[in-house]
Amino acid sequence: SADARTDSKRRHRISVTEFPAEQPARNNRRLLQTVHSSLQAARRIPQQRWLALVMISLEAFTVGYLSQTTIYPAIVVAVAIYGTVSRLRFDMDRQRTYDVIALMAVVFVIKYMLTPDNPRYANTLFTSQRLAFALAQYVLAMQCIQFFLKRRDDRLPFSFPGIGVIALVCTAMVSLAAGERIIVQALCVGFVILSVLYCDASRRFIRIVPARRRGRPIATVLVLVAVGSLGWFAASSMYRYERHVEEFVNRFLRQHLDQASVGFSESSTLGSVSLKKDINSQQTALRVVAATEPGYFRAKAYDVYENRKWLLNTEGRAISPEPTTPDGIREDAHIGQAFRITASNTPGAKQFEVWPDTNLGDAFAAPIGTHWLYADAQIVTVDTHRIIRSSDAAIGVPYTLIAGDADQLTPDGNTTSNQPGSSQSRQRSVDLQQLATPPGWAGSNAELMSLSDSVFKDCNSVREKVQAVHRYFDQNYSYSLTVTPQISPQEEPLEWFLLKQPAAHCEYFASGTAVLLRMAGVPCRYVVGFVISEKNQYSGEWVARNEDAHAWVEAYDETRGWVTVDTTPAAGIPDDIAVSSWTQLYEYLRGEFHRLRTGWQQHGVASLADSLKAFVASPTGSTLIASLALTFLGIVLWRRQLQIHPDHKGYVDVSPVVVQLQTARTKLDKAITRVWRERRPDETVSVYAQQLAVDTPDPRDSLAQAAVWYNQYAALRFAASPDRSIVEELVALADQLGTDLRKRNRRPDTDLSAQSST
Repeated sequence: SADARTDSKRRHRISVTEFPAEQPARNNRRLLQTVHSSLQAARRIPQQRWLALVMISLEAFTVGYLSQTTIYPAIVVAVAIYGTVSRLRFDMDRQRTYDVIALMAVVFVIKYMLTPDNPRYANTLFTSQRLAFALAQYVLAMQCIQFFLKRRDDRLPFSFPGIGVIALVCTAMVSLAAGERIIVQALCVGFVILSVLYCDASRRFIRIVPARRRGRPIATVLVLVAVGSLGWFAASSMYRYERHVEEFVNRFLRQHLDQASVGFSESSTLGSVSLKKDINSQQTALRVVAATEPGYFRAKAYDVYENRKWLLNTEGRAISPEPTTPDGIREDAHIGQAFRITASNTPGAKQFEVWPDTNLGDAFAAPIGTHWLYADAQIVTVDTHRIIRSSDAAIGVPYTLIAGDADQLTPDGNTTSNQPGSSQSRQRSVDLQQLATPPGWAGSNAELMSLSDSVFKDCNSVREKVQAVHRYFDQNYSYSLTVTPQISPQEEPLEWFLLKQPAAHCEYFASGTAVLLRMAGVPCRYVVGFVISEKNQYSGEWVARNEDAHAWVEAYDETRGWVTVDTTPAAGIPDDIAVSSWTQLYEYLRGEFHRLRTGWQQHGVASLADSLKAFVASPTGSTLIASLALTFLGIVLWRRQLQIHPDHKGYVDVSPVVVQLQTARTKLDKAITRVWRERRPDETVSVYAQQLAVDTPDPRDSLAQAAVWYNQYAALRFAASPDRSIVEELVALADQLGTDLRKRNRRPDTDLSAQSST
């Protein structure tokens, strides 16, 4: 009994003292087992999937880096990781796959409409760049879906890298800074290397070339090095010679073109507007809802001409929003705040609802007599030439204008104080003196002085001088969009234009008019913008395209105020052009979609019902809906007719299982034809399989197994309701037999022809 108590105490002491020492060891063993099982599970995942995971992670990082977003790329990476390590797979046929793709497209269209544009892509030159970024996000979602589709050997499609290229190209459609270029280059080179490795890993599913060969690893490394080096060299070379390429292209398009002044920027050369007319000439620039023709819409105005370009040497005044909105502005059309541009309204006020579709910098294109601006902006700046600007001006953001006639406007447009001797009056006199001063080279050129005297001979008033300069250009000049001054680099192109009288475009006529009027003492300024005269027959909107970009002059008359002077010949003044009905219909639908999206973003779902009601109530909308309804009804009746008469020519009722079997048989037919012979048109599958079994007595041979496969195919092909699992096993067996047969050498043509004749 004493020995038993002693043994019990000893066992208790051992359990107390030794058990805590064994517990960490057990935990370590469990941890090692967990790690070992995780490694075993990782080894069972095909290498192709790991490469695809790294590839889509690189794409998501690129999208997040360039768009400066984190949530969506992080979700993409998380979903891809789960799809790689989990066994969750969905078995979908081709039709269901198409349905998923269409459903995802609808989801991303709704996302594009609801969510605001990414700031990195919102202020780009082309609207397609914003759509491209949405397409890049859609492509990433499509790639994530590929991880969850059930396929043989748990493989991914061979086209996976090609889809990723679309995402990278669509994401990189932005202007990159110097520091971003090197990172994007490295990411692209890494993607190319991963694509090569992915394609190499996908070869094991094809099994055309033996997997183990001495030269294969060496060739793979050499290909990776060559492709990576070539991609890096190409990207670096394009970046290094980017300016040279750009200068060459622009020199080809326009002689003496200043790169800083393309379009409507802070300076304007004698080729910036004409270049804008050439690039995407049919692209919509502005869409204006108005009761009357808008006419001249100003984007920029300049007062000084030097070094072959027009410059702006005046500053603007900041305007804060007004607490109340003036009458005539529809606040339900778009959100915004009211800004008073002038202190008092002039008679004949008109309303313009403007939808900009092109990049105008920070300017709001508007007519000269604008009094009110209603726009989604925090602060607006108006310079002495009445150009309205704001950092909030962006492509696709609508704004509303209330404008009147341009007469009785002061030179600087500020009507708050017109008393003589005031600071504004002194400022106006300085501006008028500057606007009436010609360039130095014009006043020192005797031929130009003589030309000015002859043009304005016997002219006393500003009206007479404007009429005289009109007559001069109408009688002596013609219009041409292309012009090449025959001068040396030191000579002035406007001197050559005024003295040699060549055919030229609007920028030469406007600049020449400004020089001549200033030589005659008339204050004037150089203005660029659009002349809007085209009307869409479906929407009723007035449309300005890139080819409607124009340059003209505004002269100041003490009795009439500011007067538009356009001396360009009639062939060069934008006019209502003949556009096809299909083009107008497409632009109408695109504009309605843009209007619907903007209303949804600004006013919520409530605006959707109003927009749909307005669309249905419009003649074009009701006609389109009726046409779609009739088309749908016709398709339904046609399909109903085919169901009633199944023997109708071209009607074939084939189930997806039968299509799957026939596709597998077609692939196996090609493989057997390559090594044995082709099945004759009058030969049934059963007879073909019987002959194949006779010629191949070895049951282990792939051809003998193919004969057995044909018999199983014939039994399932005409079964009432074949088991889907058996069909999938049969399809997988056909793929395996086809792979084995493709490894064999091709039979000579003589043997094939001999066997075929037999």
